[in-house]
Amino acid sequence: MCLWLASPIFATLPLLKCSSEDISLPRMPGVTMLSVAAERLENYSLIAEVAKPERHYDVTLNFCNVTTNYGHEGWKDNVQVTVWLPLEGWNGRLSGIGGSGLSSLWTYNRFTPAVTRGYAAVGTDAGHVRNPLDATIWVLDTAGNVNFFFLQNFLPSPKGPRSSYWDGCSTGGRQGLTLAQQYPTAYDGILAGAPAINRATFVPAMYYPKFVMDHMSHPLSQCTFDAIRNACHR
Repeated sequence: MCLWLASPIFATLPLLKCSSEDISLPRMPGVTMLSVAAERLENYSLIAEVAKPERHYDVTLNFCNVTTNYGHEGWKDNVQVTVWLPLEGWNGRLSGIGGSGLSSLWTYNRFTPAVTRGYAAVGTDAGHVRNPLDATIWVLDTAGNVNFFFLQNFLPSPKGPRSSYWDGCSTGGRQGLTLAQQYPTAYDGILAGAPAINRATFVPAMYYPKFVMDHMSHPLSQCTFDAIRNACHR
């Protein structure tokens, strides 16, 4: 899962130059490389998101943003893999970043805690639109049938990284357990928080609040929810 694409980037990309012309991507049977781009970003400001414990803080980073796109022959898919490489102070470690809900990669803000600490970070959207609450826009084809190709994407250097780690929660946690089961040697450590693996109970549990609301004679209004939430935050 995207680690096979990140490793040759470390091996061929001079960080100070950060040019896509210096990236030699691997050749894989049945896989077509569609594009590769490298952009040097300095004094890049954004909000860092930490899953466990959940918190946010402002950071400013200097890194090389490498984005690659590839597809599988006959699948009509477009999978994007993103790698953020620190321009200086790399600790020799790689951190894989997981998704959330029904999205394999929810936000790039999850990259920032790793890069701030000197890690390189890598993640993939698995060829899907990033929406953690709605999979219908990609899991069904135009005829309304399950797109098993896209579903399969979702479910399953001179100086390379000294250690590699996976960090994910919810869907990212499920991805971590899948890696541990199917690719046990891909990462040196896996942090799988709140893995959403029992779909038979997880999906009904997500739907149940709506089910209750639909059967209430006087469902709660949005302003009532806002009042409750504001009271809790005082």
